[in-house]
Amino acid sequence: MTVSNVITALCIVMLVTSCARDGIADPTGEPPKVVRKITDYTFRKVPGSSITLQFRTLSFLEGGDTSIVMGSKYRYTVVDTAFMRTDGKRCIAIQRETITDGEVRFTDTTHQFTDGSELVNFERMTDSVGRRRLAEPLRVGNWFLYRNPFGNVESNRYAIVGVDVPVETPLGTMQAVHVRMASQTPDPVGTRQFMDEQWLVPDMHIVLQRQTNRYVLNDGSPTSTSISEFIIVERSW
Repeated sequence: MTVSNVITALCIVMLVTSCARDGIADPTGEPPKVVRKITDYTFRKVPGSSITLQFRTLSFLEGGDTSIVMGSKYRYTVVDTAFMRTDGKRCIAIQRETITDGEVRFTDTTHQFTDGSELVNFERMTDSVGRRRLAEPLRVGNWFLYRNPFGNVESNRYAIVGVDVPVETPLGTMQAVHVRMASQTPDPVGTRQFMDEQWLVPDMHIVLQRQTNRYVLNDGSPTSTSISEFIIVERSW
């Protein structure tokens, strides 16, 4: 990894941290240009359409070295736009392939449900409580529970912090809804801070997901940070 890449990665981290601290929702400061509905943010409702996300991790110690490790790719292909679950929910069925070293190593299916007020992903057929990715009204400040029965706890509350936010990806700049959750867990030695951010784009669902773990020690020792990231790298149209 080059020095310039390291600097770029650190700048991204600093920008994310700054936005979280200052409460900046939409860097343009402008109202949404298009009125969007919750159904716009599902995968593209065309059988055979697909997107591919690249997984990577970035780890560094404050004032120390930075390392980036590239992981597998995950290809999501729509196979059915009217799949009926056993509970009567009509979903989009998506084939998910794990691609490692250029080869498909694992294949399974996930299901996406939307009823006009919320967008939920069921990771497997046996899920009775899906993962809520977005909920109306689509405006800054709205918050929702990631998994409803788990209660109103810090790590279960997600908020919309930006609408029509430009997000940079390898496929270019896209306009996204930006969703964020932040929590912290203290212990006798320090505080573990966690942030999960997701950028959703119409017809492509999540084009970037970034999870940041920071461990801040009480004695002022250097802070360690680890970032896990999924970012769109391919699409079929």
